[in-house]
Amino acid sequence: MSPLLLKQITPYNSSQALDYLIENGIISAIAPRVTSSVKQVIDGKELTLIPGVMDMHVHFRVPGAEHKEDWTTGSAAALAGGVTTVLDMPNNAPAITTRARLEEKIIQIEKAEPTVDYGCYIGATTD
Repeated sequence: MSPLLLKQITPYNSSQALDYLIENGIISAIAPRVTSSVKQVIDGKELTLIPGVMDMHVHFRVPGAEHKEDWTTGSAAALAGGVTTVLDMPNNAPAITTRARLEEKIIQIEKAEPTVDYGCYIGATTD
């Protein structure tokens, strides 16, 4: 991942525009003016920086109903909307109610290479 410089973006909780240098996917510098020779620069004048959103209730339908939604399309859509973390519900087919099913689901998720951070709920049953 090549370095990226975001110039003069205003954080949502401030009126002062700042520069953000991102290297290896991590913000490495924040200042009123960052001097860098990076090739990729985005002019953020008139833009507002907000933190990534967490969606605590998603249904990506894996396993059992991938024709409706899967981790590739669901995570890409989430990221496009500013969501950086999701928590997936357990009402799949079969329902995720055991440790073994949860581990199988996580293997399927990892194969899809999701573009957001994630977690999974496990369902509770009477047994």
